[in-house]
Amino acid sequence: MRAMVMRSANAVLPSSPLTLEERPTPTISAPTDVVVRIAGAGVCRTDIHLLTGVMHAPTPLILGHENSGYVHAIGSAVTAVAVGDPVLCYPFITSGLDRSERAGGHASASGRRTPGINADGGFSEFLLTAERSVLRVPRTADLPALSALTDAGLAAQSACMRASAQLSPSDLVVLLGIGGLGHLALQILRATSAATIVAVDVNGESRTLAEQLGAAAALHPDELDAYVNSARVVIDFVGSDATVQLSRRLLAFAGSYIGVAIGGQIELPLTELVERELRFEGIFVGTYEDLCNVTDLALSGKVRPVVQKYDLDDANRALDDLANGRIRGRAVLTP
Repeated sequence: MRAMVMRSANAVLPSSPLTLEERPTPTISAPTDVVVRIAGAGVCRTDIHLLTGVMHAPTPLILGHENSGYVHAIGSAVTAVAVGDPVLCYPFITSGLDRSERAGGHASASGRRTPGINADGGFSEFLLTAERSVLRVPRTADLPALSALTDAGLAAQSACMRASAQLSPSDLVVLLGIGGLGHLALQILRATSAATIVAVDVNGESRTLAEQLGAAAALHPDELDAYVNSARVVIDFVGSDATVQLSRRLLAFAGSYIGVAIGGQIELPLTELVERELRFEGIFVGTYEDLCNVTDLALSGKVRPVVQKYDLDDANRALDDLANGRIRGRAVLTP
């Protein structure tokens, strides 16, 4: 079996950070185990963070935390799926018994495993996961495209639901970064909120994509003077000092900044925070229910993941293209 294995986390992304290796197909070791034959594995900036040392993981490691495929084998206690079923893979593997998870805190469940982060992931032909972490979808589903929902779509769904709870039809919401997450968030917001959506990106092709997906305006960061102190919500999918400062300019009184990307610093006087009644919050991933909901939106045609497909052997090229801003939407590896 082919597997993309990370050997080390370097300070600078090398030209070929991943190596191709033979590994045996994962085997069932627990009654609730599920082995998935990968159909699509999304390429995420988290993978770059792991390779460059911004985030840390045990090595060697097969990357890939955004996965879809077909059930290849199941444990003796599995009843929710059968061999051959097309499935999406929720990124966390947990027991379901942790108190925080029962309260909806999937991301903070103790002992959780995350394929591609602290367990072998989907940059391979097979993935070992669990019954609790798969979602069966129709046989007609475009699995490589839907793989983008299992992390990018999850975080976008969670951020948009947080935003929608604060938005009225007369409000303005600004999306910073129309990439793998931002292009999904734009569509989710259009489906769930009547607020006006302004998309912001430095890349002209991304702004064109935002216009095609229905943004009221798609602008360069230098073109936002008319929106200063106007946004009820800003969702930041870039995560940098510059986007944090831009968000401060854009937020209206009692506005909310929702950070999804990793990077940058939030620095502002407490006087500004208090007198303007601003809110700053973060989104990590999302719940299994978020995955169900964003999948329903995609299957109904309200959300259309835009993906660029790469062969598994071309994983290094996909990472390089992502690192250098050459991806529109989401890069997806297909074995």
